[in-house]
Amino acid sequence: MRKTFESMENTLASIDATLNDVVQINLYFRDIKDFRLAADVFNISKMDRPQE
Repeated sequence: MRKTFESMENTLASIDATLNDVVQINLYFRDIKDFRLAADVFNISKMDRPQE
């Protein structure tokens, strides 16, 4: 999963964008146990989103 996010960041960087420019990301799990891994990888603070 980490590789997927790195790939997304690289693709966005190629058009001078970041995850901050992404409006929505949908995650689908086969096993809810994978949610913890996704939360660690997604890491909202890494995206520097402003708090509302």
